Amino acid sequence: DRAIDGKPIVADILAKFEKLKAEEDETEWKLFFRLFCFMDPRNVPTNSLEYDFMFEQAHEDVIHNRFPSSEETLQYLAAYRLQYKEGDFNKSGWINDLGQVYPMERLRRRVKSTKENIAPSDKTERPATTKRKSTNFLEGTLRRSFGKGGHKKARQQVLGEDAQLIHLMKEEESSTTSAVITKWKMLKGLTKEEAQQRYMRAVMDWPGYGATLFDVECKDRQHPVDLWLAVSVDEIALYKRGEE
Repeated sequence: DRAIDGKPIVADILAKFEKLKAEEDETEWKLFFRLFCFMDPRNVPTNSLEYDFMFEQAHEDVIHNRFPSSEETLQYLAAYRLQYKEGDFNKSGWINDLGQVYPMERLRRRVKSTKENIAPSDKTERPATTKRKSTNFLEGTLRRSFGKGGHKKARQQVLGEDAQLIHLMKEEESSTTSAVITKWKMLKGLTKEEAQQRYMRAVMDWPGYGATLFDVECKDRQHPVDLWLAVSVDEIALYKRGEE
């Protein structure tokens, strides 16, 4: 990222970009224009260019898992985005990549957490004993892996676990896609502007909205390690990453 001060002219930057792109045909050049700070984001007119920039930046934050929210809200945000881009639901309008409207990192973490909480020896075990069962299973696997053909069995087990993770991921993605489509169908008749405004209202409900987030780590052991340092015009705050 490179900040632009008040002297450069945007047209000159675009001209330079086009020149570089023409000179290096084999290189895929992309130009991104991003506003890093809004002075008063909650009072920007909805019919302004700045509001459109805020909307696009908010969407980037959402799909890159930098907006803490419930699963239900994230699905509605995905539906609002589709209504904004495609209008009323139609089969040809659905995008092939869920990650364009939904934070896939959140989905991956959920699948990984679900897999870790399932005891391989007995999936019907009570939650209170799951952790202990997983430990026993791991210990037993390690002991067996050094026996006859242990390395081969261990490798097969790893491959099996990877296949299981991929299967769970596909199932979760399919389920989330269906939920988003259901909500998208409910927005029939909603205009592009209304979808945009509903999206922004949902995002603005988060107290940290409007602040620039920086990934920081805490070393004092009294707080979570992974934190967000939120810096805005009004305040500086700390949030646990991914949580409201």
